[in-house]
Amino acid sequence: MNNRLSGVIDALTYSKEGVAAFQDRFTASSLNADAGACATFLAVLNDRQRLGYVNVRGSADEITDERCFYIAILAVAADAENEGAGQSLLKAAEAWAAEMGFSRIALDVFFKQDPRATLL
Repeated sequence: MNNRLSGVIDALTYSKEGVAAFQDRFTASSLNADAGACATFLAVLNDRQRLGYVNVRGSADEITDERCFYIAILAVAADAENEGAGQSLLKAAEAWAAEMGFSRIALDVFFKQDPRATLL
């Protein structure tokens, strides 16, 4: 799914290859992070088709320095868009965050302008 992510990021000052390499490093670090401070949730169909994933980590809000959970990465396969996978992933992440005692959410967004795109 990293190829999909690097295709969505429209970072004019970075090459597609540089963004893809960053995504690979970031995903590897997400999967290797301390299990007590982060969680990864997968959306999978019964036939084991991967629809997407979300990685969340404990962090500090950059403005208030309050404890928060950070949505490090949220990815949904192109053919699973608008089918509820992303919403289900976010609900799982929010439930985890509540269990961990977080009351704030942080998220950075790389957005490629697309007239069909909508944000929650």
